[in-house]
Amino acid sequence: MKKQIIDFLRTSVKNNFVWKMMKPVAKTFYGVYLMKENDAFNDKIIEFKSEFKDMTVRMGPFTGLKYPHFKSICSALLPKLLGTYEMELFDVFHKVQKNNYDLIVDIGCAEGYYAVGLGLTNNCNNIQAYDIDPEARALCLSMAQLNEVDHKVSINGAIDNELLTKVVSGKRAFILSDCEGYEQQLFTKSSMVALKNCDILIETHDFYDINISHNLQKVISETHNVTSITSIDDIQKAITYHIPGLENRSLEEKYYLFAEKRPNIMTWLFCEPK
Repeated sequence: MKKQIIDFLRTSVKNNFVWKMMKPVAKTFYGVYLMKENDAFNDKIIEFKSEFKDMTVRMGPFTGLKYPHFKSICSALLPKLLGTYEMELFDVFHKVQKNNYDLIVDIGCAEGYYAVGLGLTNNCNNIQAYDIDPEARALCLSMAQLNEVDHKVSINGAIDNELLTKVVSGKRAFILSDCEGYEQQLFTKSSMVALKNCDILIETHDFYDINISHNLQKVISETHNVTSITSIDDIQKAITYHIPGLENRSLEEKYYLFAEKRPNIMTWLFCEPK
């Protein structure tokens, strides 16, 4: 019976007239399904809240970073508090933390995990965090104040290609970019001339445009050596991550603790001046 229903639906949606009528209904039900799945995941995360009463990052490059609220913006909170968040980038941040920079720029700073984390672990006294979301900026300020680095971290709204090159001009800087596809407007052939002395880490969003990573690598490789880093699937994290203190957890528990809920396998470009 199930196969017959599926075959009927497949035949129906191939008919353009029928699909025009079914499409709004399909979108609605799919939207409800996603909402329900997301709510179920968030409810499960809340069950772990009591295990993170100190709200302090436990391991990784930003060990000791304190969170003012049990909240993150557009990203998973538990991996950040555990210290496993974006573990694929640990080698990059260990290198960055040792470097001397005139300026650190965090584009798409969210609640401040990286901006404030670098404020704690790098000797740079000029960290500029940018985010278009007012809630993100407010949370970032709270985190900077709690960790007593608000004198080092300035929090700003939008940044574009022109402002970025102006801010960085003449400085040895580290630029971190996570801006939902806007990276292809920020890092262009002309702007890379001004950024030629900067270390740059870009999270690319190829699910918006499949050409982003490919095009950026071509542009940036003229001035920088580019290393491509690929994210690990959440299920693989649950299977392969061996974190002290979590040895006796079930695979399901590990999944919820480590999951970053990305829409697909992601790519980062770490760019170092030639």
